[in-house]
Amino acid sequence: MPLPVSIVLPDESPRAMRVIRPPTCRRGFEYTGLSHKAGNDRLRFVTLRPIRILCLDALPGKDVLSFRDGEGHEVLRVDSMGFTLASHFKWNGCSPKRWVPVFGWIGTPDFHPATIAASALHDCLYQFNRVAGFPWTREQCDDVFRQIIASYGEDKLASVYHFAVRHLGAWDTKKKPELSMIAL
Repeated sequence: MPLPVSIVLPDESPRAMRVIRPPTCRRGFEYTGLSHKAGNDRLRFVTLRPIRILCLDALPGKDVLSFRDGEGHEVLRVDSMGFTLASHFKWNGCSPKRWVPVFGWIGTPDFHPATIAASALHDCLYQFNRVAGFPWTREQCDDVFRQIIASYGEDKLASVYHFAVRHLGAWDTKKKPELSMIAL
């Protein structure tokens, strides 16, 4: 069984990851919506199959990182060419958003495949930033979010949503021992 590892990056400015092309993200194929009860009034979507996001310089070197939940299930795999979200990953979509009885979900709209794909990876990265040795800065995670939306040709939408995530997103740094990062 691989041992958990901490990765320390050299002191330099954050490396720029570059999204190569938009990920395939179709409702009913790569993801589906959750009922407010199934998502505990918090989570809105679940992946049905792995979603691959091709991104140059996602991880330096030849390492492969596996991010795992508290039960040891792989949620995210990262290699030098990008990110792969595992099937059955649940996330809340673009925030802020709340379930309001009678009205449904109220808040930031998730109306485009670009915002669905971007929010899935972004939520996953924000979840695992609490793991010791997490190799990306908040700015890098937010920039990949922007790039995914822009890769669909939605530059204005990318700017608006990026502004919101930079100023409204919660970067929680409280460590969560049940989450792990393993070098493969």
